[in-house]
Amino acid sequence: MKLREHRVTLRGDRIVLRPMTEGDWAVVREWETDPEIIHWADTGIVASRTVEEVRQIFRTVSQHAFCFIVEFDGRPIGDGWLQEMNLEKILRSYPGLDCRRIDLVIGEKDLWGRGWVWILSARWPGSLSNKKRPTWSSASSATTTSVARELL
Repeated sequence: MKLREHRVTLRGDRIVLRPMTEGDWAVVREWETDPEIIHWADTGIVASRTVEEVRQIFRTVSQHAFCFIVEFDGRPIGDGWLQEMNLEKILRSYPGLDCRRIDLVIGEKDLWGRGWVWILSARWPGSLSNKKRPTWSSASSATTTSVARELL
């Protein structure tokens, strides 16, 4: 299975969310196989991943989600995806709403703790839905787990 690519690019003044491609594995590998990043991105459930596991995760998720590379001032700093909400607890709490799930990793550790989940969530959902702005209900991030909890 190959990564399903899309043509959605979201641009801010300094932030770009561009489609992830099969050419991005080198940079994604650095982030998604780092035990410290994985600890925060997967809430400590997974201790390590192989490069092939990373590819398989993104290739599978991309079949039903928009996978992105996050760039800041032209520098790749993270990856993530936007997909329809698949957590039953959230869906039950918001029946009939177009809820989406954002999974985000900021892999460049020198940029951790700057509120990227909040900044990027404002760019993602409203731009990818033809309905009213979806409810943003949860996020996973190596950079702003505590910030996201405070904001939610």
